[in-house]
This record gives sequence, structure tokens and C-alpha cells, in this order.
Amino acid sequence: SVGGQTFFEDTQSCQNNSGNLASIHNDLDNNIVTLYNSFKADYKDTFIGLHQVGENWVWQDGSPYNYSKWYDGVEPSSPKTECVMMEGEYWYGGGELECEIFPALCFSIDGICEKAVQVTPVKHVSEMRQEKKLRISREGLRRKHEKKFDTKKAQKC
Repeated sequence: SVGGQTFFEDTQSCQNNSGNLASIHNDLDNNIVTLYNSFKADYKDTFIGLHQVGENWVWQDGSPYNYSKWYDGVEPSSPKTECVMMEGEYWYGGGELECEIFPALCFSIDGICEKAVQVTPVKHVSEMRQEKKLRISREGLRRKHEKKFDTKKAQKC
């Protein structure tokens, strides 16, 4: 995570590390961020990667806005909502002031970065065994071939 910065600085820190602030698309995602917040000793709010562009809600990673957990179940109506924060399991929008840090009040909000993960296909055990057998048999053939045509022996003839 990144923290102790404004929404815009947290966003930039995540992007500098090939990530984005968290996108939340279901109860499980929301619960993970809520759980993360519950273990923090400092201020419990967290920036997430949702913001408003005109009248549309947009995730920083470009994924669809298909889930929400707004406080009181109501989206902020102001078109000037520049950032979204979580307090507990609920979301609330912030304008320019809420998206800044107030160090005099010891106010700090963490942002959670998500990184794209490259998935390597998992091989079935039987595939791995088959590859091992093939590799062993190739090595055996190579050794057998090398013994037949041993260059040292050929030079003695």
C-alpha cells in the first residue's frame, strides 16, 4: 500500500509501480479492503480507484463500474466528486478538500494498489511426468549416441 499522500499522489505512486488504486466489483473485493483497513493502526479511511468523470463513475484500471457500497446506499450527487474513500465497508465521495491531507489534524489516508498479475498456465501432473519421461529418454538417447561415436576412441583407430 501507499499512504500519507493525497488521492492524486497515491494514484501516481500506484501507477509508477505499474498498478492502480483498488477496483471493487463484488462483496469479496469490498471485504478484502475492509479487512485491510481494520488492521491499520492509523486513520481507517482508504482511497479506492473510483472517481467521477462528468456524470459517469470510472475505475482507474478501466474496468466496469458494476458494484457499489455507498454510505446510505446513495451515490454522491455532486459532479465535483474527485475521489472515493472507504470508511469501514462503506464508500463516500470527496471533493477537493477531502482528497487532500491535513497534516495538522494527523489525517492520513492510505491507498491500496492493485497490480496486473500475469498468470502462468498450470500443467497437470500427468503432463509433467510425460515431459520428464521424454526428457530422460532424450538424454539417454544422446548419451547412447555419444558412446557410439566417442571422438577419443575414433582418434585411436
